[in-house]
Amino acid sequence: MADTRPFSVSRLAYPAFAIVLWLFTTLGLGGQLGRSTDDWSFSLIDPVTGKPPPLAEFDPWSDKPYFWRPAHQVFLFFVRSYLDGYDRGIHIFVAAMHGLACLLLYRLVRSVTGSRGIAASTSLLFLACPLHHEVSLWLCTTSTAIGTALFLWLGIATARWSRGPASLRSWRELAPMSVIAAAIPFFYEQPGAAIGALPLLYLAACPTDQPVRTRLARALGSTFILGLTQIAFVCLMLATAGKGERGSAGRMVTPADLAARAGQVWHMLNDMLWGDGARIALTGSVQIGWRVATTSVAWVWLAALSLAAVACVIAAAARPHREVAEPSPTRSRAVWLALFGGLISVLAILPVAAVRGQTFPPRTLYVPILGLSLVIAAVFWFASSVLRPLWQASLPRCLGAAVVLVLTAAGGICMLGMQRVYQRSSSLDARMVASLAALAPSPPPGALFVPLSLNARAARTGMPRFDRLRPGVFETYWSAGPPLQRTLLRSDIFVSSRNPWAPNELSNPTPQQVRIAQRAMPDVPFTTREGSNILVPWDRIIPFTIEPDGDARLVNLLTFEGEDGSSLDVRPPIVTRMLEQGSITRRDTVHLNLDRAAPVPGLAPLTGWKWADGTEVLDASPIVAWRESTPPRPASWLHPTADGGRRATRTVALPPGTVPRRVVLHAALTEHDLRRLPNAHAVELGIELNGVAQPHTLVLERRDFRTSRRWKMFVVEVPSSDRPSTLSIHARSPAQSTGQDRNPLPCWVSMGNILTPPPP
Repeated sequence: MADTRPFSVSRLAYPAFAIVLWLFTTLGLGGQLGRSTDDWSFSLIDPVTGKPPPLAEFDPWSDKPYFWRPAHQVFLFFVRSYLDGYDRGIHIFVAAMHGLACLLLYRLVRSVTGSRGIAASTSLLFLACPLHHEVSLWLCTTSTAIGTALFLWLGIATARWSRGPASLRSWRELAPMSVIAAAIPFFYEQPGAAIGALPLLYLAACPTDQPVRTRLARALGSTFILGLTQIAFVCLMLATAGKGERGSAGRMVTPADLAARAGQVWHMLNDMLWGDGARIALTGSVQIGWRVATTSVAWVWLAALSLAAVACVIAAAARPHREVAEPSPTRSRAVWLALFGGLISVLAILPVAAVRGQTFPPRTLYVPILGLSLVIAAVFWFASSVLRPLWQASLPRCLGAAVVLVLTAAGGICMLGMQRVYQRSSSLDARMVASLAALAPSPPPGALFVPLSLNARAARTGMPRFDRLRPGVFETYWSAGPPLQRTLLRSDIFVSSRNPWAPNELSNPTPQQVRIAQRAMPDVPFTTREGSNILVPWDRIIPFTIEPDGDARLVNLLTFEGEDGSSLDVRPPIVTRMLEQGSITRRDTVHLNLDRAAPVPGLAPLTGWKWADGTEVLDASPIVAWRESTPPRPASWLHPTADGGRRATRTVALPPGTVPRRVVLHAALTEHDLRRLPNAHAVELGIELNGVAQPHTLVLERRDFRTSRRWKMFVVEVPSSDRPSTLSIHARSPAQSTGQDRNPLPCWVSMGNILTPPPP
């Protein structure tokens, strides 16, 4: 709908607010966000010379040599190989692509609804939404914004085509539209899947007097033609991808797994969009964003945003509402637009859900949230037709504009917080790499650096999921090696990774070698594969930890504790030689305790635990007490006063035995509880066997666990007996406490194992 109103200064308020909001949410820290994880893996720069290959030898297919997002591959490898030193310019381009997608969303909504206000509100909310922050702040996800922009361009063309003449010649216009559609999965496949929703857009935009049969034929026919481009892309991908590669048939969900996969997808989306994941992301980002905005020069952006918002409210009050909407047809079209947005959200989920084991990181929410934005636009459109007499008054318009502006400004503050976390993550990565390189400036050829504990975090909000918003440089194997190789100017060294959310990657150690989980290992020439693990000799390994300040420490002694109470000490030979040669000192090293993670003959899980009131313990679950260095153990929590004292005692019956046995248990105060209960005090565990107190009393103290960061093991000797024995664990306040019994900490105790020694 053409806008014939005369120009006025007040009309500048809306684009001014949009520009300031875009700058604030994407470039509020000047575009200096640095690099993040995958940025390192998309580089062809030689670590020894520091130079990229000649353009004639440029090969972006080294990572994935098949038909998978070809434009995405070429774009990222070119930028990170030939423009690697221009991080600020790169981020400006990333922000521009997100801004382009928002601008095209504005054009699409206005094309369908004819309303500048509805289009502006929708696009601004999408612009400032912090839940898909990766797409506007990270180079490796720019293809998502580009693919989405192409889809929106296709949507605008579809809306225009739907209003054109329904002649046979009009079908020729689908040729250039098909080119746009074919280009979408070259960058990213999620927007391409949303092409299946275009018939609903056609019904929302076509003339109301068009015959129903013509509508359906044109809507479905055009979508079929455009959809063929996506089918062709999928076929090429499946035909060229090797077995096990991303995009291959072997990585897709099978029909037998559909029900289980649907439950996983629902759980992940529920968490990321409106569950704990969304709450944590919003709470943490607004906390840091507000701090940045009020304690740095970023307050200038906040002031400019506030002034522009006030100008928009004044403009909304001063200008009469002249947009003419069709009464009844507009409401039906609003329903079609809402269905179009909802179907986009569903279809965009499918390419991710179809891949076995694929999670939903923030970048995968970009297109689904775009669909939800169109649903919001439809709600606004429907409401404007129903409440049109009320909307003519200045006060309702001002209130509506104020609500949208406050929400977008709040989103801008969240995005400013996200920018700070990205910036700190990049700085922290550089510090970790530089510190490690300084400790081992001349590692032997073929050395494998192995991170065992990563305690540094980009933020300290007390919410671990937000504090680790961006994966650190040593948390993925594809990003761990290149920065250290380029710092040391070496291509003959390697770095494995450490997932801080998973059990440690080392298991089944012997004095000669150790297993490292394949998920943490790069391709190295000196290893042996054993199932899902890689066998690595100790004389190749340089284990290290990262302290909270980002400084590295080499591990000079590793103690592996077994579930049976045994232990194995390993001194890595390379680190030992460095100590003997004096290139490092004892202060540069640490002693680390790890779980052996190996099967023990004669060890069986202990079952049949009961609470103090005789009810069965049914709520045990795998607990990761301290993420950096402890394995998950099935455990239940005990507390001296919780549940009327019912959880203060746990008892189990041990069957008779003709030989002495051992019960192996582990206890911990968890990282989560120490953060959640800052004023709680120590708790004591007492052990009784057949009513007789055992010499295994443990006092679990806050300070001790913050230092050791691991489970405490205790072993109960059970003598041979022809009668059943009863083992009890009591949680109580320490005997020496004075007044602390009013607020003891909950402790977690494993379900335990019983070890029967093999016959001699």
